[in-house]
Amino acid sequence: DPDLKPQNNKTWEVGLNLAFIKGRVEIDGTYFSEIATDQIFAVPVATSSGYSSILKNAGELKNTGYELTLSANPVNISDFSWNVIANFTAYENEVVSLAPGVDNIFLGGFVEPNVRAFAGQSYPIIFGSRFLRDDSGNIVMDNRQFINGSPNPSYGMPVQDPTNGPIGQVNPDFEIGLTNTFSYRGLTLNIH
Repeated sequence: DPDLKPQNNKTWEVGLNLAFIKGRVEIDGTYFSEIATDQIFAVPVATSSGYSSILKNAGELKNTGYELTLSANPVNISDFSWNVIANFTAYENEVVSLAPGVDNIFLGGFVEPNVRAFAGQSYPIIFGSRFLRDDSGNIVMDNRQFINGSPNPSYGMPVQDPTNGPIGQVNPDFEIGLTNTFSYRGLTLNIH
């Protein structure tokens, strides 16, 4: 496609490194922001064209996040040392926009559920059948005890929403890591 352009990323990052007690305690912090434009996706087209999709520059993604790391050397005597590193990472991403007239793009998976890029949602999301909810966000329960005079087998059970939609996100809210390193006379033990 002669109209296909390369994807472009604009990123900025700021960080801070603090050291205390002659470098035995360090704190590192980083914040970043990235905008990816002209994302290349397989965009659905009318099957009457003979194809199901076309590769296009069809998306803009925004990623932001931060990472905090604390490292310490609480014990450092003759033949023995103990180092510990704790790490906390959190990031958010969002599909800012997709091709005109396209609100979501299938990325993979089975018929249901599957994974999609969905305008206004985090990237990627899990898409599929879900429970019907009322205006307050509560799950609607089937309150019909009888159907045509016979007991209703789904009485008291959640009602399925007639339309599929986002049901979850792939990315965790945050990640935490902890590493302990013990060294004694040339032997090292790492515990993650």
